[in-house]
Amino acid sequence: MYVHAKPARQSLGTAEVTGPDRAAWAALGPSNVLVSFETEWAWPTYRPVRVVAIVFAAIVAYPCIPASQTSAFKGISIFLGLVLSVGSTSAISNVIAGYSLVYRRAFRIGDRVRIGEHVGDAIERGLLVTLLRTPKNEDVVIPNSAILNGDVVNYSTMARARAS
Repeated sequence: MYVHAKPARQSLGTAEVTGPDRAAWAALGPSNVLVSFETEWAWPTYRPVRVVAIVFAAIVAYPCIPASQTSAFKGISIFLGLVLSVGSTSAISNVIAGYSLVYRRAFRIGDRVRIGEHVGDAIERGLLVTLLRTPKNEDVVIPNSAILNGDVVNYSTMARARAS
């Protein structure tokens, strides 16, 4: 569960923006895009956008790094890139699945769900895994890629619709 509490908040439609990006979002003003933007999508959307901006800045600044044109620096960069790409295949799969689960809205935190053979209440949805608490008070950790590739039955959807 993503919890973020900073004192300076500005509401734009249903999304809230804090920190240094507040001025940029305030310049945009409320628009039709932000009105239909779900609140629970705010942080999962902000994080990859921030990472892309940082990576872009690093790529632009790369030629300015001292010794960046030496063959040793280039070799180390290629080696680290290869190690990260080969070693993180399943982690990247789980991260992408985690973001897909947020936008797909198959379940919310607190919903009673069946994922594969496990039935329980969704108590935490992280970037890599989702945590279920079964009726026997057991915690089950399920990788997000397994959730995305499997069946999800949400027992709380109809109860929530009837209560509304």
